[in-house]
Amino acid sequence: MAGEDTIAPINYHEALGLKGLIEEIVTIYPVFEKTLSRYVRILAGQGTSYFFAAETLVRTTLELSRMMGLTRDDLLDCYAEFCFGYLRDQETFVETGELHVVEGGFQEIKKKVYDNQEYMIQYMMGLLISYALFPHHYRQYRFFCDRFVPQVSKEGVCCEFGVGHGLWLSSLMADRDGLLGIGYDISETCLKLSDAMMRIRGIPESKYRLHLADVAALELDETGYVAMVASGLLEHIENPSAFLQSIRPHLAPEVGRLFAMAPVNTAHPDHLLVFESVDAIKDLFAGNGFRLLDESAIPTADLPDDELSRQRIPIVHLGIYARE
Repeated sequence: MAGEDTIAPINYHEALGLKGLIEEIVTIYPVFEKTLSRYVRILAGQGTSYFFAAETLVRTTLELSRMMGLTRDDLLDCYAEFCFGYLRDQETFVETGELHVVEGGFQEIKKKVYDNQEYMIQYMMGLLISYALFPHHYRQYRFFCDRFVPQVSKEGVCCEFGVGHGLWLSSLMADRDGLLGIGYDISETCLKLSDAMMRIRGIPESKYRLHLADVAALELDETGYVAMVASGLLEHIENPSAFLQSIRPHLAPEVGRLFAMAPVNTAHPDHLLVFESVDAIKDLFAGNGFRLLDESAIPTADLPDDELSRQRIPIVHLGIYARE
């Protein structure tokens, strides 16, 4: 898998690998034991490639937590709150069909979520752990590394809109000295996380730039981007069509590739809209001048077994696009 072995030496967290991490989680939070055991059995069916990738993801997350000043207990708490928070919001959505949105719209969301360092670190670190432990999250990462990264030119400019924890952009750039990576995010905390992630993954400072920006109002300066990444972004902005129209002219014709991940029937406090079907996502891109080259639709795990939930099944759609 591209770039997975490019990490810095692990310091005091080193003893806590994948096995140790799971053991500590279930010791402190026994409620997760049954689910995690089942998840690992599912993932183990993919062979040694899973264990190698998961160990690398865990070690990278542990090193990032150290660089951000978190203790081991802090990191485990991040994972637990990430899980509990998602379940709370998703249960409300499944029952009512309504988002639990922060009152006051985008500006209030920015204040309570994106400008909240404690929340952003908790959420992003919990999310990072989930890539090694959740089958549907691990499959997302594999799709990105195995099916998107090989399509990207090894030279040129690439960017990520909403760089978050920095895993996607750093995975794209690892072992590719000819790429210049640009990351945008509305959260200063995410820029700190991404900068640390780049250093952990061995990306030279001269090869990336990170900018504080609202991507919904972004005016790109350069054209001919060989790659763009918008992972878990479109549901966070009020007008995704306008966003796609604004970035399309800057993606290189023919060779340029856009990776997008968008959830269906999924709720979080900072989501401004819900995609109700995979077709709605694909129609959005087609209607704004993007051609779908490859895709995967991944249902999430542990759905309540009742008719209502089956009508609102959470799915993640992954797409690789080119300009029409």
